[in-house]
Amino acid sequence: MCIRDRVQSVGVAGVLVPVAFIFVVLYFLCFRGKSTKTKRGRQGSSIFIVGETGSGKTSLMYLLGNNSTVKTTSSLTENETKITLENDGDTKNVPCIDIPGHLHKRQVIFNRIGEAKCIIVLADATRKDQIAPLASLLYDLIINQDKAENCDICITLNKQDLPNAMKSAQFQEELANEIERLKVSKKAITDEEEDEQDFLRHEKTKFEFGQYNIKFFEISVTSNEV
Repeated sequence: MCIRDRVQSVGVAGVLVPVAFIFVVLYFLCFRGKSTKTKRGRQGSSIFIVGETGSGKTSLMYLLGNNSTVKTTSSLTENETKITLENDGDTKNVPCIDIPGHLHKRQVIFNRIGEAKCIIVLADATRKDQIAPLASLLYDLIINQDKAENCDICITLNKQDLPNAMKSAQFQEELANEIERLKVSKKAITDEEEDEQDFLRHEKTKFEFGQYNIKFFEISVTSNEV
């Protein structure tokens, strides 16, 4: 079952969610039902944190892994840790991979996407200039859905403690509009060598998040509101 096949509405939008809640959400996303095999083998079981440089990916990884915030610098290589997820007495330890936001590191995501059970796309909600690159990343994640079966995408808006942080409704609207512009521009390309798996550019209806298994969250890593 692919992202496109499992239509769900937007998740926890407009509310800062506590640490305990996000752990329950991650537990549900990672361990609902028994682990099954897909047509390519056993499905992924890792949590990926991706997004632009400076969005707080490494800090979020440490917060989820150690329940503590630390000052970090821009990562040049992937960081990995284990996250302990507990729910109703059941405990699971899952890998959490923080992938640097540099453009030349983006291919790492797609090289390892088969390992992913949940992809957290982290955004600095105070920066509108992150919307276009995030739209490009999300576009590529959607059209590569067949490489990550049963994988959920959580668009997570960080730095909600700051007064100029965009809320989910505004960010979702602007991100959807940017993906639509990207879709239209790609559709105008008639190069026969264009990637055949890009089904999205042939969609006739305007892009909407409701068509895909994508959820939105608002968080503040520095305030421990995750």
